[in-house]
Amino acid sequence: AEARALCVEEADGFDAMVVPLYLADHVSGITTCMHIKADEGLAATPILALSTSRDSAVVQAFYSAGADAVLLPPAE
Repeated sequence: AEARALCVEEADGFDAMVVPLYLADHVSGITTCMHIKADEGLAATPILALSTSRDSAVVQAFYSAGADAVLLPPAE
């Protein structure tokens, strides 16, 4: 809802959105990706997901939710 409100305020919309794994109040970035892609006005906006985990299930969940790319933390 907040992204949609910002999009309405911005005449040109967004070039891309950056979504972390967890947002404020422990909101899931994966769920946020799904909401963005389900919104008619935002669905075409590319999403760059930021993961704090290298877990392949997390990465796959981001892609399944509509992320266009997932940035991973450096290898230890």
